[in-house]
Amino acid sequence: MDKDNRIGEWRQASKARAEMLDQRLQHFLKPVASEIAHHLDLRLMRTWLQLIRVIFIHRHRNEGGWISALGSYLLPPLQAEAGRKRVTRMIHSPDWNIRPIETFLWQQADERIGELEAQGSDIWLV
Repeated sequence: MDKDNRIGEWRQASKARAEMLDQRLQHFLKPVASEIAHHLDLRLMRTWLQLIRVIFIHRHRNEGGWISALGSYLLPPLQAEAGRKRVTRMIHSPDWNIRPIETFLWQQADERIGELEAQGSDIWLV
């Protein structure tokens, strides 16, 4: 009796897509990550990168921003409290600063506006 391998093929394809998305996310964050790395120590930097992935994967309009929820996604369920502590330590670190992220996002927006202006497109800002 032959086994149906469609589920295995689907899982492999899904894993490949997840890895591709993770690589694209890392490539997108590389400029801001290098700037933040100048301010945060390695452990907090690792937490920041993991937190960005968690927010990207588990985004939820109403509950996705709670530190306890983000911490529970950061580590396995039995270590959810440790994950929450990691996020809290990163946010409350005296070295943490939101400025590099704001600057990065504004640069991205300015580049996109420049592209749209070059195309002659109407630009709507919300």
